[in-house]
Amino acid sequence: MAGIEDSKVLGEDEIHAVVKAAMDSSPVIDLHTHLFPASHGELMLWGIDALLTYHYLVSEYFQVAPASVTHEDFFKMSKVEQATLVWDELFVKRLPVSEAQIGVVTTLTALGLEHMVKAKDLVSIRKWFAEQDPEEYVEKVLKLANVQYLVMTNIPFDPTEASKWDAGCKVPATFKAALRIDPLLKGDWGTICTCLKEKNFPETLEGCKDYLRAWAKRMNVIYLMASTPADFRYGAGDVAKEAGWPTATELIDKVMVPIAEELQLPLAMKLGAWRSMAPSLDCCGGGDGLV
Repeated sequence: MAGIEDSKVLGEDEIHAVVKAAMDSSPVIDLHTHLFPASHGELMLWGIDALLTYHYLVSEYFQVAPASVTHEDFFKMSKVEQATLVWDELFVKRLPVSEAQIGVVTTLTALGLEHMVKAKDLVSIRKWFAEQDPEEYVEKVLKLANVQYLVMTNIPFDPTEASKWDAGCKVPATFKAALRIDPLLKGDWGTICTCLKEKNFPETLEGCKDYLRAWAKRMNVIYLMASTPADFRYGAGDVAKEAGWPTATELIDKVMVPIAEELQLPLAMKLGAWRSMAPSLDCCGGGDGLV
């Protein structure tokens, strides 16, 4: 290692280049995504139409959409039809200026499709994506972005996702799992019991702990996550959602925290999420907000 006498003091005109080179060469870990690998079939959202219908872009589309296109009309359309409208309004009729819009342009440019972007040629962009192998495409994107690995959002209470794991889907090493356990913080014992019964676990707090242990082991999770509802109360002000159900406080104290301690898993919590503030926008986030 060079001594202090061998070090070089950077000039003001050199700092930007050195810092940029260090940042560009540093591998990234994406700790929270809603991505799935190709092994999860239809849950893997990829390609230009999925990119254009990301909920940030759909929300921005509605800021400039013709009054004749209602939320209901839009969400009845196919994904291809939705993406075409977003492309026309945000990328053809207007210059892409928001972070989400520039992200699309940056992604397509990094993939070598800059000439198609300049030509505003959505047909050719779609053709290029249709020719890609999903698994190879994921590897290419992660390499271009210098992502070492990413962390999925895995919901053991979602029957569609659970069925993928039950089928023995193989997950590449670049996809890590995080267990999302919102029903516990919502005090939604009904949903929890439905899942316990489906997998032949006792419909008890101990059964719930066993259920989480089983999924944590199967998915090899690296942390637990949950969002609290807007009306969340911990402690004395907490009330069971139904007679005979445990409260969210009990599920936290007797299930979530003990499991996190036992399995030595960190907890990531989003507090005060208010869901479906605009129900007609449920398909793109539902107008979620925070309180």
